Amino acid sequence: MSDSSHLAELRRRAGMLRLPEVRAAAAIPVPARAGEEDDIAVFLELEEGRTLDEAAVRAHAQAAMPRYMQPQYIRFVAALPVTPTSKIEKYKLRAALMAELGEREERA
Repeated sequence: MSDSSHLAELRRRAGMLRLPEVRAAAAIPVPARAGEEDDIAVFLELEEGRTLDEAAVRAHAQAAMPRYMQPQYIRFVAALPVTPTSKIEKYKLRAALMAELGEREERA
């Protein structure tokens, strides 16, 4: 991941974490269905007892982020997969999304 890609990913995560319902977030690039730019997927772990829907996340993203940073895919997870050292295992999130979409992962 290039420095600019990493910075954009951090900004996306920070944008999602501004939502009070969100406990943790991960943003990952996924192969685009059209064009050369990757699509963006965000995975959100909510605070216990809180609810949030995709429409509210999209509205927040549209108000808080430039279009190129807005996620095409929004998924809610009970818990983000993490390593024993608490790093998010993004490859597991990407694999789950690609399986859900019925596509093969073509690039990392």
